[in-house]
Amino acid sequence: MERFRDILKASNLKSTHQRLAILECIDTHGHIDIETLFELILQNIQPCLKPRCTEILMIYLHFIF
Repeated sequence: MERFRDILKASNLKSTHQRLAILECIDTHGHIDIETLFELILQNIQPCLKPRCTEILMIYLHFIF
């Protein structure tokens, strides 16, 4: 979880519950499409905005590659 906080901090983003949940989901499920990610997130946390999910996904991918 600390690794995710570092990723967000490096991108000048706050470590919110929603952002951490998105990063944890990507880490757990690997390479999934945004629709699957969104559905998994909705199952585990209160609904978040789909554009926010996309933004966090792009930040995560930037740090992996």
